[in-house]
Order: sequence, then C-alpha cells, then structure tokens
Amino acid sequence: MAFVSHRGKILIILSILLCPGFPGQTQEIPPLEVPNPISDFARVMQFDSATRIEGRLLNFDAYDEGIWIEWTHWFRDGRWVPVKNDAQILLYPKNADMLQWFRSLKLGTSIRMIVRRDEDGKRRIIDLDET
Repeated sequence: MAFVSHRGKILIILSILLCPGFPGQTQEIPPLEVPNPISDFARVMQFDSATRIEGRLLNFDAYDEGIWIEWTHWFRDGRWVPVKNDAQILLYPKNADMLQWFRSLKLGTSIRMIVRRDEDGKRRIIDLDET
C-alpha cells in the first residue's frame, strides 16, 4: 500500500512539471530600460545643446576657418567618458581671436571645450572648458 501512495506522489509531481502553464496565470515581466551608450553618443554628435568635449588638435581646415580634432572624451553624468572610436570632427571657433589662439598651439595639444551647433549647422566652439 505504501508503494501505491509513493507512486501517486510521483505522478502528481510529474504532471505539475510537465503540464503547460494555464493562460492568464502567468505574468509577463516588462523588459528593463537599459541606457544605450551608442544612441547617447549619436545624440551628442548632433550638438543641439551645449556639450563639453575634449580632443586633440589635429590640423587646421585648408578651405574654411575651422580646426580638426580627434575627439577623445565627452562629459556625461558628471564625468569624462572616453570616445571608443577614432572620431575626427571639424569644429569652428566662435571668432577670429579664438582661431588665432588655436593656431598658437602645437598640433596634438589636448583641449577641453564647449560645442554647440549654430544656426548655419556648423559645430561651433562657444567656449573653452578650463576644468
């Protein structure tokens, strides 16, 4: 008789494990919102708002009054975040005095600056970041 009751327990356990769940009793867990650093970086590259960046001076644009930099860091959430790719971008100083100041620097000099897209769509250096 003990064998029969043991067998019944095994059948109940197997039926619970092997039976599909009943619809309506399961609750779907919503996916977690994970920040996407790539989309954040793409948004920053638009420079729609003033953005703190750091880069090394590469060269001066031969056709326009701009400078080429290798973008190395951007400021996000209270800290400097490294740029993982070899981003080289053309920036435009806010005036002739700032351009002259850049021309006095050695190529390769690291510079922190604040950049925003202007009304002409150019990435304009609106100020130097002294931090």
